[in-house]
Amino acid sequence: KICSWNVAGLRAILKNTPEALPDLVQKHGIDVLCLQETKLQEMHVDDPKLKIGGHLLVEEGYEAHYSCSTAKKGYSGTAVFIKKRDVGDGKGSKKQANLSSLCYQEGRQHQRQRQ
Repeated sequence: KICSWNVAGLRAILKNTPEALPDLVQKHGIDVLCLQETKLQEMHVDDPKLKIGGHLLVEEGYEAHYSCSTAKKGYSGTAVFIKKRDVGDGKGSKKQANLSSLCYQEGRQHQRQRQ
């Protein structure tokens, strides 16, 4: 399952309803969660106090990719969370790596176009 959500500010969601994202992915069994209008800057993703990069949905088994606006502070931004799969034959991990790489590359290309 793929879910897309325009959050209109991820920090506000995390502050007001911190369990919204974990509850969403668990309740609906989401494989890929795409967030738009996160309004994050790189400093927010990397800030250990905010617990976004390296923390958000990690316990639920997701890999995260963020694209932040560099042209305008607090503007647009996206995040993609991809459920990690543990497949014994090794093929699943290669597919996972390819999907993660594609999402990252597409996000970076989009970011360059918006600058």
